[in-house]
Amino acid sequence: MIETPIRVVGNAFQGRYVNPSTQAEFVKHTIQAARDAACFRTMRASRLRGSPIKFLRAIWDIDQAPWVEADGGDTLLVFRANTLASASPSLFEKESLFEEDRLQTDWTVFDLLGQVLSEVYSRQTRDIRLDYGMLDSVRSFLPSFQHGLELATFDYNNNTKAGTVVIDAQLVHKAGEALHYTPAPRRIRVSGTLDMLRMSNRLFRLVLDDGSKVRGVWLHDTLVVRALLGERVLMEGDAAFRANGEIVVLQADAARLAASSDAAFSRKPIVSSIETRHKLTQQGRGAFRSIVGQWPGDESDQEIADFFAAVS
Repeated sequence: MIETPIRVVGNAFQGRYVNPSTQAEFVKHTIQAARDAACFRTMRASRLRGSPIKFLRAIWDIDQAPWVEADGGDTLLVFRANTLASASPSLFEKESLFEEDRLQTDWTVFDLLGQVLSEVYSRQTRDIRLDYGMLDSVRSFLPSFQHGLELATFDYNNNTKAGTVVIDAQLVHKAGEALHYTPAPRRIRVSGTLDMLRMSNRLFRLVLDDGSKVRGVWLHDTLVVRALLGERVLMEGDAAFRANGEIVVLQADAARLAASSDAAFSRKPIVSSIETRHKLTQQGRGAFRSIVGQWPGDESDQEIADFFAAVS
Protein backbone atom coordinates (compact mmCIF):
# COMPACT_ATOMS: atom_id res chain seq x y z
CA MET A 1 0.00 0.00 0.00
CA ILE A 2 1.11 3.57 -0.71
CA GLU A 3 1.31 6.07 2.15
CA THR A 4 -0.17 9.56 1.82
CA PRO A 5 0.73 11.84 4.73
CA ILE A 6 -1.65 14.75 5.22
CA ARG A 7 -0.17 17.66 7.17
CA VAL A 8 -2.80 19.29 9.38
CA VAL A 9 -2.34 22.66 11.05
CA GLY A 10 -4.42 24.34 13.75
CA ASN A 11 -4.92 24.60 17.46
CA ALA A 12 -6.58 21.17 17.46
CA PHE A 13 -3.41 19.60 16.06
CA GLN A 14 -0.27 20.14 18.13
CA GLY A 15 2.18 17.53 16.88
CA ARG A 16 1.45 14.27 18.69
CA TYR A 17 -1.25 15.97 20.75
CA VAL A 18 -4.52 16.30 18.88
CA ASN A 19 -8.15 16.98 19.71
CA PRO A 20 -9.70 13.50 19.30
CA SER A 21 -13.11 14.69 18.12
CA THR A 22 -11.67 17.11 15.53
CA GLN A 23 -9.26 14.45 14.31
CA ALA A 24 -12.04 11.86 13.98
CA GLU A 25 -14.25 14.36 12.17
CA PHE A 26 -11.53 15.31 9.69
CA VAL A 27 -10.61 11.67 9.02
CA LYS A 28 -14.25 10.76 8.43
CA HIS A 29 -14.76 13.52 5.87
CA THR A 30 -11.40 12.85 4.21
CA ILE A 31 -12.22 9.18 3.63
CA GLN A 32 -15.71 10.04 2.38
CA ALA A 33 -14.36 12.70 0.00
CA ALA A 34 -11.68 10.30 -1.25
CA ARG A 35 -14.28 7.63 -1.97
CA ASP A 36 -16.54 10.12 -3.74
CA ALA A 37 -13.53 11.29 -5.78
CA ALA A 38 -12.73 7.72 -6.80
CA CYS A 39 -16.32 7.21 -7.86
CA PHE A 40 -16.38 10.49 -9.77
CA ARG A 41 -13.06 9.99 -11.55
CA THR A 42 -13.87 6.43 -12.64
CA MET A 43 -17.64 6.60 -13.21
CA ARG A 44 -18.26 10.38 -13.45
CA ALA A 45 -20.86 10.05 -10.68
CA SER A 46 -19.76 10.83 -7.13
CA ARG A 47 -22.78 9.16 -5.52
CA LEU A 48 -23.72 5.96 -7.32
CA ARG A 49 -27.12 4.51 -6.54
CA GLY A 50 -27.25 0.95 -5.26
CA SER A 51 -24.32 -1.14 -4.07
CA PRO A 52 -20.84 -0.10 -5.26
CA ILE A 53 -19.37 -1.77 -8.31
CA LYS A 54 -16.82 -4.39 -7.28
CA PHE A 55 -13.71 -2.52 -8.41
CA LEU A 56 -14.73 0.56 -6.39
CA ARG A 57 -14.82 -1.43 -3.17
CA ALA A 58 -11.18 -2.39 -3.74
CA ILE A 59 -10.11 1.19 -4.45
CA TRP A 60 -11.97 2.37 -1.35
CA ASP A 61 -9.87 0.16 0.95
CA ILE A 62 -8.14 2.87 3.02
CA ASP A 63 -6.14 2.39 6.20
CA GLN A 64 -5.05 5.07 8.62
CA ALA A 65 -1.77 4.74 10.49
CA PRO A 66 -1.20 6.44 13.85
CA TRP A 67 -0.55 10.16 13.47
CA VAL A 68 2.97 11.46 13.99
CA GLU A 69 4.61 14.78 14.71
CA ALA A 70 6.01 16.50 11.64
CA ASP A 71 8.97 18.84 11.37
CA GLY A 72 7.91 22.21 12.74
CA GLY A 73 5.50 20.73 15.24
CA ASP A 74 2.55 20.10 12.92
CA THR A 75 0.62 16.82 12.85
CA LEU A 76 0.85 14.25 10.07
CA LEU A 77 -2.16 12.01 9.51
CA VAL A 78 -0.90 9.07 7.48
CA PHE A 79 -3.27 7.17 5.18
CA ARG A 80 -2.51 4.02 3.17
CA ALA A 81 -4.21 2.91 -0.03
CA ASN A 82 -3.52 0.50 -2.88
CA THR A 83 -2.56 1.70 -6.34
CA LEU A 84 -5.38 1.62 -8.87
CA ALA A 85 -3.65 -1.17 -10.80
CA SER A 86 -3.32 -3.44 -7.77
CA ALA A 87 -6.80 -2.59 -6.48
CA SER A 88 -8.57 -2.92 -9.80
CA PRO A 89 -6.64 -4.30 -12.81
CA SER A 90 -9.87 -4.27 -14.86
CA LEU A 91 -9.71 -0.47 -15.03
CA PHE A 92 -6.77 -0.77 -17.42
CA GLU A 93 -7.89 -3.68 -19.58
CA LYS A 94 -9.40 -1.30 -22.14
CA GLU A 95 -8.96 2.30 -23.18
CA SER A 96 -11.03 4.88 -21.36
CA LEU A 97 -14.34 5.78 -22.96
CA PHE A 98 -13.43 9.45 -22.59
CA GLU A 99 -10.00 11.04 -22.80
CA GLU A 100 -10.48 13.12 -19.66
CA ASP A 101 -11.17 9.94 -17.66
CA ARG A 102 -7.76 8.42 -18.40
CA LEU A 103 -6.13 7.02 -15.26
CA GLN A 104 -2.59 5.97 -14.35
CA THR A 105 -1.72 2.60 -12.86
CA ASP A 106 0.37 4.01 -9.99
CA TRP A 107 -2.26 6.45 -8.73
CA THR A 108 -4.17 5.87 -5.50
CA VAL A 109 -7.50 7.17 -4.31
CA PHE A 110 -5.68 10.15 -2.78
CA ASP A 111 -4.29 11.16 -6.17
CA LEU A 112 -7.88 11.18 -7.43
CA LEU A 113 -8.94 13.26 -4.42
CA GLY A 114 -6.12 15.73 -5.05
CA GLN A 115 -7.19 16.10 -8.69
CA VAL A 116 -10.78 16.79 -7.68
CA LEU A 117 -9.81 19.35 -5.02
CA SER A 118 -7.49 21.14 -7.43
CA GLU A 119 -10.42 21.36 -9.85
CA VAL A 120 -12.25 23.48 -7.27
CA TYR A 121 -9.24 25.74 -6.74
CA SER A 122 -8.19 26.19 -10.36
CA ARG A 123 -11.47 27.13 -12.04
CA GLN A 124 -13.99 29.91 -11.86
CA THR A 125 -17.01 28.87 -9.83
CA ARG A 126 -19.36 28.41 -12.78
CA ASP A 127 -16.71 26.48 -14.74
CA ILE A 128 -16.15 23.78 -12.12
CA ARG A 129 -16.91 20.41 -13.72
CA LEU A 130 -17.79 18.48 -10.56
CA ASP A 131 -21.25 17.25 -9.74
CA TYR A 132 -23.44 18.18 -6.79
CA GLY A 133 -22.40 15.24 -4.60
CA MET A 134 -18.67 15.85 -5.05
CA LEU A 135 -19.02 19.53 -4.23
CA ASP A 136 -21.07 18.60 -1.17
CA SER A 137 -18.24 16.32 -0.03
CA VAL A 138 -15.74 19.17 -0.25
CA ARG A 139 -18.09 21.48 1.65
CA SER A 140 -18.46 18.83 4.36
CA PHE A 141 -14.99 19.77 5.70
CA LEU A 142 -16.55 22.94 7.12
CA PRO A 143 -17.08 21.62 10.69
CA SER A 144 -13.37 20.79 10.96
CA PHE A 145 -12.53 24.46 10.46
CA GLN A 146 -15.02 25.38 13.14
CA HIS A 147 -13.29 23.07 15.64
CA GLY A 148 -9.60 23.90 15.43
CA LEU A 149 -8.36 23.05 11.93
CA GLU A 150 -6.69 25.86 9.96
CA LEU A 151 -5.53 23.97 6.88
CA ALA A 152 -4.44 20.56 5.60
CA THR A 153 -2.08 19.79 2.73
CA PHE A 154 -0.98 16.68 0.85
CA ASP A 155 0.87 15.81 -2.35
CA TYR A 156 -0.83 14.12 -5.29
CA ASN A 157 -0.11 13.10 -8.88
CA ASN A 158 -1.98 14.01 -12.05
CA ASN A 159 -1.40 13.44 -15.75
CA THR A 160 1.34 16.04 -16.06
CA LYS A 161 3.19 16.47 -12.77
CA ALA A 162 2.97 16.13 -9.03
CA GLY A 163 1.22 18.85 -7.09
CA THR A 164 0.25 19.89 -3.59
CA VAL A 165 -3.35 20.58 -2.68
CA VAL A 166 -4.53 22.70 0.23
CA ILE A 167 -7.75 22.04 2.12
CA ASP A 168 -8.68 25.29 3.81
CA ALA A 169 -11.64 27.55 4.50
CA GLN A 170 -11.28 29.18 1.09
CA LEU A 171 -11.64 25.82 -0.67
CA VAL A 172 -14.69 24.93 1.40
CA HIS A 173 -16.26 28.33 0.75
CA LYS A 174 -15.71 28.02 -3.00
CA ALA A 175 -17.25 24.53 -3.05
CA GLY A 176 -20.29 25.88 -1.20
CA GLU A 177 -20.52 28.75 -3.66
CA ALA A 178 -20.39 26.32 -6.58
CA LEU A 179 -23.17 24.28 -4.96
CA HIS A 180 -25.34 27.39 -5.14
CA TYR A 181 -25.05 27.28 -8.94
CA THR A 182 -25.10 23.50 -9.39
CA PRO A 183 -28.47 21.83 -10.00
CA ALA A 184 -29.21 18.93 -7.70
CA PRO A 185 -29.59 15.50 -9.35
CA ARG A 186 -32.94 14.97 -11.00
CA ARG A 187 -34.73 12.28 -12.97
CA ILE A 188 -34.70 12.72 -16.75
CA ARG A 189 -35.33 10.89 -20.02
CA VAL A 190 -32.89 10.92 -22.93
CA SER A 191 -33.37 9.48 -26.41
CA GLY A 192 -30.50 8.64 -28.76
CA THR A 193 -28.39 5.91 -30.32
CA LEU A 194 -26.72 3.56 -27.86
CA ASP A 195 -23.33 3.43 -29.59
CA MET A 196 -21.12 2.14 -26.74
CA LEU A 197 -21.61 -0.17 -23.78
CA ARG A 198 -18.90 -1.57 -21.51
CA MET A 199 -19.71 -4.84 -19.78
CA SER A 200 -17.08 -4.59 -17.00
CA ASN A 201 -18.30 -1.37 -15.40
CA ARG A 202 -21.67 -0.82 -17.18
CA LEU A 203 -20.64 2.53 -18.66
CA PHE A 204 -22.49 3.52 -21.82
CA ARG A 205 -22.71 6.39 -24.27
CA LEU A 206 -25.70 7.79 -26.10
CA VAL A 207 -25.36 9.89 -29.27
CA LEU A 208 -28.26 12.34 -29.54
CA ASP A 209 -29.85 13.78 -32.67
CA ASP A 210 -27.88 17.03 -32.41
CA GLY A 211 -24.60 15.09 -32.32
CA SER A 212 -23.99 15.64 -28.62
CA LYS A 213 -23.12 12.71 -26.37
CA VAL A 214 -24.41 11.67 -22.97
CA ARG A 215 -22.38 9.30 -20.85
CA GLY A 216 -24.03 7.10 -18.30
CA VAL A 217 -23.94 4.12 -15.96
CA TRP A 218 -26.44 1.31 -16.42
CA LEU A 219 -27.54 0.25 -12.94
CA HIS A 220 -28.68 -3.29 -13.79
CA ASP A 221 -27.16 -6.31 -15.51
CA THR A 222 -25.95 -5.31 -18.98
CA LEU A 223 -27.75 -8.34 -20.41
CA VAL A 224 -30.91 -6.22 -20.31
CA VAL A 225 -29.54 -3.61 -22.74
CA ARG A 226 -27.05 -5.54 -24.88
CA ALA A 227 -29.70 -6.16 -27.53
CA LEU A 228 -30.24 -2.40 -27.77
CA LEU A 229 -26.64 -1.61 -28.72
CA GLY A 230 -26.63 0.37 -31.97
CA GLU A 231 -30.35 1.08 -31.73
CA ARG A 232 -32.27 4.25 -30.98
CA VAL A 233 -33.34 3.95 -27.37
CA LEU A 234 -35.05 5.92 -24.63
CA MET A 235 -33.22 5.76 -21.30
CA GLU A 236 -34.45 7.06 -17.98
CA GLY A 237 -32.70 7.65 -14.68
CA ASP A 238 -31.14 10.14 -12.30
CA ALA A 239 -28.79 12.68 -13.87
CA ALA A 240 -26.03 14.72 -12.24
CA PHE A 241 -25.15 18.16 -13.57
CA ARG A 242 -22.30 20.66 -13.54
CA ALA A 243 -22.52 24.23 -12.30
CA ASN A 244 -23.27 25.42 -15.86
CA GLY A 245 -26.29 23.10 -16.05
CA GLU A 246 -24.75 20.54 -18.42
CA ILE A 247 -25.25 16.87 -17.68
CA VAL A 248 -22.27 14.99 -16.23
CA VAL A 249 -23.66 11.47 -16.13
CA LEU A 250 -26.95 9.59 -16.32
CA GLN A 251 -27.52 6.75 -13.87
CA ALA A 252 -30.03 4.84 -15.98
CA ASP A 253 -32.34 2.19 -14.59
CA ALA A 254 -34.87 1.92 -17.44
CA ALA A 255 -34.45 1.55 -21.20
CA ARG A 256 -36.50 0.61 -24.27
CA LEU A 257 -36.49 1.09 -28.02
CA ALA A 258 -37.33 4.70 -28.82
CA ALA A 259 -40.64 5.60 -30.44
CA SER A 260 -41.28 8.52 -32.76
CA SER A 261 -42.94 10.35 -29.88
CA ASP A 262 -39.62 10.28 -27.97
CA ALA A 263 -38.03 12.87 -30.27
CA ALA A 264 -38.68 15.48 -27.57
CA PHE A 265 -35.94 13.83 -25.49
CA SER A 266 -33.32 13.67 -28.23
CA ARG A 267 -31.42 16.85 -27.35
CA LYS A 268 -28.84 17.16 -24.60
CA PRO A 269 -30.63 18.23 -21.41
CA ILE A 270 -29.49 21.39 -19.64
CA VAL A 271 -31.16 22.41 -16.40
CA SER A 272 -31.20 25.65 -14.50
CA SER A 273 -29.18 26.41 -11.40
CA ILE A 274 -30.57 27.08 -7.94
CA GLU A 275 -29.82 30.76 -8.53
CA THR A 276 -31.98 30.85 -11.67
CA ARG A 277 -34.85 29.12 -9.88
CA HIS A 278 -34.59 31.67 -7.08
CA LYS A 279 -34.86 34.55 -9.54
CA LEU A 280 -38.04 33.07 -10.97
CA THR A 281 -39.67 33.22 -7.55
CA GLN A 282 -38.62 36.78 -6.73
CA GLN A 283 -41.34 39.34 -6.33
CA GLY A 284 -41.64 42.25 -8.71
CA ARG A 285 -42.02 42.84 -12.40
CA GLY A 286 -38.31 42.43 -13.17
CA ALA A 287 -37.74 38.85 -11.95
CA PHE A 288 -38.95 36.93 -15.00
CA ARG A 289 -37.82 39.61 -17.44
CA SER A 290 -34.29 39.60 -15.96
CA ILE A 291 -33.87 36.01 -17.10
CA VAL A 292 -35.54 35.84 -20.51
CA GLY A 293 -35.70 39.50 -21.53
CA GLN A 294 -38.75 41.34 -22.78
CA TRP A 295 -41.57 38.84 -23.12
CA PRO A 296 -43.57 38.16 -25.14
CA GLY A 297 -41.05 38.94 -27.87
CA ASP A 298 -39.71 37.07 -30.88
CA GLU A 299 -39.21 33.73 -29.08
CA SER A 300 -40.58 30.70 -30.90
CA ASP A 301 -43.04 28.34 -29.25
CA GLN A 302 -40.27 25.75 -29.05
CA GLU A 303 -37.86 28.17 -27.33
CA ILE A 304 -40.48 29.03 -24.73
CA ALA A 305 -41.26 25.33 -24.19
CA ASP A 306 -37.55 24.53 -23.82
CA PHE A 307 -37.14 27.31 -21.24
CA PHE A 308 -39.99 26.08 -19.07
CA ALA A 309 -38.74 22.50 -19.36
CA ALA A 310 -35.30 23.64 -18.12
CA VAL A 311 -36.60 25.43 -15.04
CA SER A 312 -39.44 23.07 -14.14
